[in-house]
Amino acid sequence: MKYIISGVTLILLVVGAFLLFKSPSSIDPLVAYGMDQLSVTELVAQLENRTDEPKTLKANIDSSGLNITANGQSVKVDLPSDMFYLSFAPYINTTHPCGIHNLISCRGELKQEEFHVLISDDLGNIIIDEYMESFANGFLGVWIPSNMNGTISITYQGLIATTLISSFSGDNTCLTTLELTNEIN
Repeated sequence: MKYIISGVTLILLVVGAFLLFKSPSSIDPLVAYGMDQLSVTELVAQLENRTDEPKTLKANIDSSGLNITANGQSVKVDLPSDMFYLSFAPYINTTHPCGIHNLISCRGELKQEEFHVLISDDLGNIIIDEYMESFANGFLGVWIPSNMNGTISITYQGLIATTLISSFSGDNTCLTTLELTNEIN
């Protein structure tokens, strides 16, 4: 009995020490980066605006959730069921292929520039009609209704880009084909 009590005590001490002195690599990424009190929309905005590109922090957003990984630990934050996040990077000279947006490492050409963004659904209802500034990463991001087909038009200094979009489960969250030209695409 004495050995059992000693063994249980030793196990409790080891587990207690482990929990007390948890290594940073085993901490939830949201806690590690001080983002555990943010809503999903606040998380996305904060991650889109990161310019320091920490090597240990990764974040991408697909049609079902925001996926954050740091130091080998991952967490998925579900998106509101009625909302879809679309990130897009209008460009003049350079772009890159992208389908699932990486909020930290994706970079667009036109950083902190003002654009007019017009998004309408396939019935002609205006979803967004406003001037927006691109993030420090060169992307703009919008929350649009889930399960819609529509059109996005971007204007910038007399140039325009227009394309079809959709916000269904499995659709891409990263749009990098908006080439700004003198004509409607």
